[in-house]
Amino acid sequence: MHSKILKTWWLVCSLICLLHVTPMHADISFPARLEITEETPGVYKVFFVLPVVNGKVQKAQPIFPEGFTLLSKPTIDGDNSTKRMQWRAKYDATDLSGLKFGIDGLLGSQTDIFFMLSQLNGRVINTKLSPSQAFFIIPDSPTFTILARTNIYKGLQFILAYLPLYFISIFLILYMKKATYKRYLSIAIISAFFGLWLGYNELILMPTHILSNLGLAIAAILALRYFYKPNVALNKVSSTLSTALIGLGLGACFAPQLDILGLSNQQTFSGIILGGIGLALGVLLVFLFSKEAVYLVNLISKGKKQWTTEKFLSYSIGILAFGLLIYECSLYGVAPSMLPQIPLAIITFCIISGIILNTLEGAQIKNILLLILPLLAGLILGLWGWSLPYLLIIILSCVLYLTLYYYQPTFFNTMTTRLVLVLGSLASGLYLANYASDHLSYATSQATGFYVILLLIFIFSWRMSGMKSNSKKIALKPIFLIGLGFLVLVLWGQHYINPEWQQLQTNLAMGKLSIPLLSLCLLVFGFIFWPRYKKVHKAMNISRKKPIVSLCFLGMALLCLPLTVKASNPWYNIESPKTEDIKQIMQAVLSNTYKAFNIEDEAELFETLSESLDENLIDNVYLDSRRRLNVGLKEGSEVHIETVTVEDIGEALPRDTGEHIFEYPTEWIVTARVKHLQHIHYRQNKYIGTVALTIEDDGWKIYNITLTSEDRTIIAAKNK
Repeated sequence: MHSKILKTWWLVCSLICLLHVTPMHADISFPARLEITEETPGVYKVFFVLPVVNGKVQKAQPIFPEGFTLLSKPTIDGDNSTKRMQWRAKYDATDLSGLKFGIDGLLGSQTDIFFMLSQLNGRVINTKLSPSQAFFIIPDSPTFTILARTNIYKGLQFILAYLPLYFISIFLILYMKKATYKRYLSIAIISAFFGLWLGYNELILMPTHILSNLGLAIAAILALRYFYKPNVALNKVSSTLSTALIGLGLGACFAPQLDILGLSNQQTFSGIILGGIGLALGVLLVFLFSKEAVYLVNLISKGKKQWTTEKFLSYSIGILAFGLLIYECSLYGVAPSMLPQIPLAIITFCIISGIILNTLEGAQIKNILLLILPLLAGLILGLWGWSLPYLLIIILSCVLYLTLYYYQPTFFNTMTTRLVLVLGSLASGLYLANYASDHLSYATSQATGFYVILLLIFIFSWRMSGMKSNSKKIALKPIFLIGLGFLVLVLWGQHYINPEWQQLQTNLAMGKLSIPLLSLCLLVFGFIFWPRYKKVHKAMNISRKKPIVSLCFLGMALLCLPLTVKASNPWYNIESPKTEDIKQIMQAVLSNTYKAFNIEDEAELFETLSESLDENLIDNVYLDSRRRLNVGLKEGSEVHIETVTVEDIGEALPRDTGEHIFEYPTEWIVTARVKHLQHIHYRQNKYIGTVALTIEDDGWKIYNITLTSEDRTIIAAKNK
């Protein structure tokens, strides 16, 4: 069994390796930059960018050390926001240490310049030049002794400061044999090396405070496990997975602290290995300290029963872990933005999957793989750009099915339940990858970190729900069912009820009806399959059947309410719109207009615009909106319209009678997501002007737009 777990873990690690990409660093704060890149030995390409402010270019120029000679004249181009210059220079020596680079002409300005020097040996220097510090001296390359001393010490210090590792090590010493915990030490060290490699390549990102709280949670669960099962050995599968995941997280958290910036490829590789050695030494020292602590408590309790030592340590660690966990988690109440941005629906699915695992027959490792591998496969496919429609509905439907299975497992087929686990895991992976790609910077690394967190949450729910005390299960089923049902309703309401209710009101204002045909059909099936209890059943003493099938149909009908069919409202008077409906109509036509620019196919884009704009206005709106949305963007940036919100709308302006044109002073905000390399931020354009609406083809369209004001704001993404 143990070898199968290790093989599975290595398979997961190998699959994650397929995500390896060349690290990219986005220029997110500096409109001015000086990039010097070595193309061939001794030949450097220089790229110099300056901002254009109020039509004027900053009078600044790069200063090179003696020995740099020009090989070509600068080529100059640019746009209304930047001026770009490129040329090539030559420097004969291979070692640039001690040379001084800088910018002349920054004094008196507020311009910061991003400076990057890249050499063929892999050495990369990144720094910021400011008016007060406009020059930078290339530092000497560190010796192997300095590199070893710095990175080994940092790795050792990082592990020794991770308090939960002491707690977990004590439990391993208390409850496992000597040969067994040596295996766990090797798993932790190997996983830490692998996490360090992934973290360096920006393939995993995990905040240290999250890992610390997860470690405290594991220690608290181990203490609870001793309280309910004091004489039972730890579960090998969950212990192995938890150890591997914590080791992976430790390596990922330590990767940003490596002192390897500005080093060559060979030095960087040495720095990573030395940092990993520091982590390994730290793990061994923590284990030795924990072992000595257990031995010391044994000496103090000499002459007493062995279980006294275990009981004292378990209770002490449990109290400390719970107290520290509550204290640390109080931070999230003050700063909820520090929580990992994992969709709540996916967390809910992992929790119910962990609980269901205790009811499934067969080998535990095979059942666990039903979640681990499809979730990873969905994550990889999602990061490659794959997606499916209605992913959230699929996830919530799987949660509903698994909840009913937990309530009445004998009514459902085990194979069907396994297929639902696979489907839900795959959909969760796709949804998580799509969410990270659309909303978070460094999507690949953050999504991989979320994957590790979700697996730990899955293990927590699995082990917590399987605890017993005196052969009696903890009475969690009623509380769990109520809490989970409430959570599903909240999620469904947040993602569907509120948007669909607003959409329904907008459709009614525009003369359309939204009919949930699929939900109505499911309701009919639910009524048909509802078990009847007649007098003859009572006379024959036949017990009433549970309405499991009908409840499934009713739940699916609830989840499928967003799937509607639009139809014309026969009672709608299109010639006299109500005052309260105008804002919704304006919101709909402006949203349709702006979101049409998310379409890549030009023909489809113009066809969509024609549904919301008068034919005489399409060309002007297309050109003007393209210009306003893309102004100031760097080459390669992607713009995606997220929301359009009508903030205020005034009274109708007077027009000639007999015209079906209604003109209103309007204030609206367009929020767009801007993605450049791995960085994401949001731009809000606030417009003030007059918008004229007209009636064409039994629908509302924009007849004319006159802008009087425009204001732009930059908003950071949820996670950096």
